[in-house]
Amino acid sequence: MRNIFLKKLYILVLLLSFVLIVGCDGKKPESGYISKEEVTSDIVSNFDNQSLYTKYTVNGSFNYFAYAEELVPSTINRVNRELDDFILSPWVCTFCGTTNEFESSNCSHVEVNSSTGKETQCIGSRPNDKFTCSYYLNLPLHITKDTWSVLTPQGKVDTTYSLSYLLEGRIHAPNSGYPEHVYYYERAEGGFILKAFGVNKALRIINPSDVVCHAKWNITVEYDENGYLISETFETINSHKDPDTKTVYGSATYSYAN
Repeated sequence: MRNIFLKKLYILVLLLSFVLIVGCDGKKPESGYISKEEVTSDIVSNFDNQSLYTKYTVNGSFNYFAYAEELVPSTINRVNRELDDFILSPWVCTFCGTTNEFESSNCSHVEVNSSTGKETQCIGSRPNDKFTCSYYLNLPLHITKDTWSVLTPQGKVDTTYSLSYLLEGRIHAPNSGYPEHVYYYERAEGGFILKAFGVNKALRIINPSDVVCHAKWNITVEYDENGYLISETFETINSHKDPDTKTVYGSATYSYAN
């Protein structure tokens, strides 16, 4: 009973961990990066709006302050898991239920208040579909040219449905007040690499236990020529310099099949 209690206590501490790791910030990016506009126009525009695969396999490794294996498993190997793509659903009127085309900003139906005679234009929204994300950083496994940047009826980026916004938000802290940036690089084989250097962030690592770790991070994410995630790597800036008991780092690779 004592061992079970201690294990549960350690896991509880792990779930609630907020750790500050300090050191030189290491924010100078590697050369050769391109703008997000170039990524959108030259790379993402070539992604198909269709699913090529139905299964994925992930292999990964993880160090969390050298916690024991029974508390924080150091490796992961999951084979032929179900892959659910993010499908953009059409706008549905929140008043009358009318389904609109994706490009349509509003339903043509107008609600009229029987007492006041006031007319109210229908307001559209999309169902929030679930889709498969990566094992550690909860990044979308597949990006298409339509899901990369989704616009609201007003022509602004829809932060709920745009996978580019979701991807960047899980790598850096866009509203933190820190001058953080992410940098895009073109892959020779097609696709892109996204990197963050010394980003000051409360990074959420959803597996093997859902933790939030405050630190400065180096993060690298790689998508192939079809918009599929092939690797995610993250590490505190003192990783591989200080002992594992003082660092957090992990990585995973992904492959796909039918």
